[in-house]
Amino acid sequence: MGDSLADWYPMQGVKYQGLYFDLISTQPRPGSGVAVSLGPTGPYRPQNSVERALMTTCATVSEALALLRARNYAGIMPGTQVLVVDRAGNAAVYTGKTDVFRTTPGFVVTNFWLDDPSLGGWPCERYDTAKTMIAWDASPSRDRVAQILRATSVVPPPGEIGGTQYTVACDLVEGLADVYVKADFTRRAQVELAPLWANGAERVLLTDLPFVPYAVP
Repeated sequence: MGDSLADWYPMQGVKYQGLYFDLISTQPRPGSGVAVSLGPTGPYRPQNSVERALMTTCATVSEALALLRARNYAGIMPGTQVLVVDRAGNAAVYTGKTDVFRTTPGFVVTNFWLDDPSLGGWPCERYDTAKTMIAWDASPSRDRVAQILRATSVVPPPGEIGGTQYTVACDLVEGLADVYVKADFTRRAQVELAPLWANGAERVLLTDLPFVPYAVP
């Protein structure tokens, strides 16, 4: 995010060992007492950011959680919880208080604190929809993930900004990712992650991806 490459910071990433993370915004906890210095479009993130460290030093959920705790990520980004998933099927959400671990076939995270829904954002219709769909069919396929993300995407009214900007369905075992933009599930770009990993850290503009017509079942 930011006006220049130097200001960009990772909000989501997949490492070659199969570690995945995603930042999920929430309201700062009451009394956090932490102020984040904001640039023109968001918080400035240095090149040695915690998010970058996740991708350069961690390979498993346990390692990622240990790093987030050691760096006090909740103090850096008080309104953010972090979803971490690894190739072995482990998944958890770092909250800065009590980490929440996956204990069922499906694991859903939306924009409220999983460890304390009373802080706001709950009940959440998107969360309930995803949980219902997973209870009906928890098939671990990219198409099933896309179906759930399609049902929970947010499309703003005409003339308004916001809503779902992009959607990624990753297969951490096969090293594949399906990408959709602007809640348009009629076109997708299928990205092979191995060539990107071979080149090291790389930024790819969504508009440059090879989108083709595709009908999510």
